[in-house]
Amino acid sequence: MVDSGYHRPVSDQSKGSLACVFSLERVVETQVRTPQMVFMQPQRLIVPLFQRPYVWNEDNQWEPLWNDVVHVARRLLDNPGAAHHPHFLGAVVFQQVQNPAGTLQERTIIDGQQRMTTLQFAVAALSVMLRALGHTEYLSAGETCLENSDERNMRDKKIEPFNCD
Repeated sequence: MVDSGYHRPVSDQSKGSLACVFSLERVVETQVRTPQMVFMQPQRLIVPLFQRPYVWNEDNQWEPLWNDVVHVARRLLDNPGAAHHPHFLGAVVFQQVQNPAGTLQERTIIDGQQRMTTLQFAVAALSVMLRALGHTEYLSAGETCLENSDERNMRDKKIEPFNCD
């Protein structure tokens, strides 16, 4: 069965965050990570050629995902001091790419490419809005989620699409 898009949790009991499955050769490691943990890490996430092009749309995936983001934001804003359970956004599968020591970590996105790309679009849109509104003090966190930076001040995108995206 192929996952065709974003699915909301059935109930509030199905909370977690992104369930990331990392594959290193034949060893599979499962980790629960928030999108922030995935995007703040210096790494390049590669969308391989075998992945379908970006096909998510407003009605079937963007709106349910956005409604979940709004729901979580309201919950956090209504009770900022409380302990909150993470919200399950779905599973993604990464495969570690072997690269020379001292170079940027690379992972191939095996599953979850549509979700990861959509989250990147949302962060990019938020960065554009913050810049337009003059709230530049918040831009560095968004840029860290979108791009990698090295000591020579060179930048490259966190997610590298290799299809016609």
